[in-house]
Amino acid sequence: MKSIGGTRSSFSRHQNRCLVIALTGALKDKNPLVRSRSALSLGMIGTDSAVEALIAELMNPDSCIRPDAVYALGLIGGPRVESYLKVALTDNSDAVRRLAAAALEGRTKPKTVQRRRLSGMRSTASVFVKPNPVTALTTGVCRNLSRH
Repeated sequence: MKSIGGTRSSFSRHQNRCLVIALTGALKDKNPLVRSRSALSLGMIGTDSAVEALIAELMNPDSCIRPDAVYALGLIGGPRVESYLKVALTDNSDAVRRLAAAALEGRTKPKTVQRRRLSGMRSTASVFVKPNPVTALTTGVCRNLSRH
């Protein structure tokens, strides 16, 4: 039984490595939605190589990807990420500065989703939704492809 668990763990690490490589490449896509979803997915994976890719995007002159990279780094957290979030506090983009401040204060909140009550009325509840990174990326890609 031990070897099966070890194999799964090894497979999972290999799968994450391959996924991080693909998502890192997608950060350079010309479609901003693909770049955004890729950054979010890297933040959910949270491996060292994902952190490296997101840190590199903090220096990107494209003001659309920097807020996503800061948000994703805020999801990962930790002392290594904290130093880069502090640097992001001086970014020329207001969105980047606000997201960096929120991440440093621990205010990176779970996604708020709408749920229906049995009576049919709507209520807003804060729940943690952690989608599969592959699903997050491919949903954006598929939506983009369906528009062409």
